Amino acid sequence: MNKKNLLEFKRFIKKYWKMLIISGSILAVTFSLFTFFIVNKSSSSKDEIEEVSQSDYFENDSMPAYFQFYLERLDGTVFSNAATVERFLNTESMYQQTLKNTGIDLMEVKEIVSAEEGNEDYVPIDIRTDDASYIYTAIIETGNDKDNLKIANFFYEYIFS
Repeated sequence: MNKKNLLEFKRFIKKYWKMLIISGSILAVTFSLFTFFIVNKSSSSKDEIEEVSQSDYFENDSMPAYFQFYLERLDGTVFSNAATVERFLNTESMYQQTLKNTGIDLMEVKEIVSAEEGNEDYVPIDIRTDDASYIYTAIIETGNDKDNLKIANFFYEYIFS
């Protein structure tokens, strides 16, 4: 750097030092807050699973079973459509496979809950996604702890085999 540029740089710093410090501070605080909120973004955990459970439908204190998984396309990009995964796992054919492999009739559970509660939105297998990592959480709730675990194990094996 030649002498003329160095003098020009010093003069610029002397003239705008307050603005540079204020701008740098604002930028640092903004970046810190942004980083804080991204890092501390909520992700699926056991407590959150309990909160989002559909236990309003069941009078007993059954605990939902859950497992987590990650999906990607053949080209390696993230598959981020939780609604499609949920619809697939809650199809009649998947209910029939569950009945065949576990002896638990999810269609019957769905019909009973829908009839008793008058809520057509109930699904025995709920899918949640962590928006930061795209990790899916499959939450199974039928009103029976043992059945929840059987179904969770069946779907886990189905997805990972």
